[in-house]
Amino acid sequence: MAVDPVTKGSAVGGLHGSGTYQDGDERRRAEEGMRSALEELMGFFGVAPDLLCITDFRGRFVRLNPAWEKVLGCGVSEAKGRSLLDIVHPEDRDGTWSMLADLAKGIAAEGFVNRCLHGDGTYRTLEWNAQPAGDQFFAAARD
Repeated sequence: MAVDPVTKGSAVGGLHGSGTYQDGDERRRAEEGMRSALEELMGFFGVAPDLLCITDFRGRFVRLNPAWEKVLGCGVSEAKGRSLLDIVHPEDRDGTWSMLADLAKGIAAEGFVNRCLHGDGTYRTLEWNAQPAGDQFFAAARD
């Protein structure tokens, strides 16, 4: 019996399935739902007063929210692709590197404290919470 690849139904004897149309509608609804959820999440990401970021496990910034500019005087586009370790106080780098290593092992960081460089050359003490997520981690820091 031949199967029509478009309708996933039999082309013999007048039997035709309609699975493709239903699958397409379901996929379209799922994509619209995901798009809506992403827009909502990005809106939250943009207005949060805490520093929010997504980094890889080497600490390179993938995404940052606008609070970085307000709290550390660091432009988001300027920081993207740079390493967190670039702005960490030299005395805090070993501890920060250990935190990154723990995240890579799947261990969340809660209440981790280090000092990060402000655009004016001073340092701000930040308290971090971070969660591993695949090959990245999500983090929030508060001054």
